[in-house]
Amino acid sequence: MGSVFVSKVRAISPFEADFNYVLKVIFAQRMVGNFNRANLLPLEQHVKAFSGAKNATMKRSLYQDVLRTLHWPYAIALVDLGDCS
Repeated sequence: MGSVFVSKVRAISPFEADFNYVLKVIFAQRMVGNFNRANLLPLEQHVKAFSGAKNATMKRSLYQDVLRTLHWPYAIALVDLGDCS
């Protein structure tokens, strides 16, 4: 207390960043697990184990190709509804 050393302050910052990251991972896993158990995640969200952006992008491209081949009308919207009021 009362000691101001830069080396001591820097030792705290990485711990806090790692701790926050670990909390984010733990709570994200718990949240997704609870959603999976309750069947609340729609398939188009692509929130599954070992499923990443590549799978989602490929599935969207294939879906568009099929609809274009069948001449069915479709629309794809990438929106962020967080700022809507």
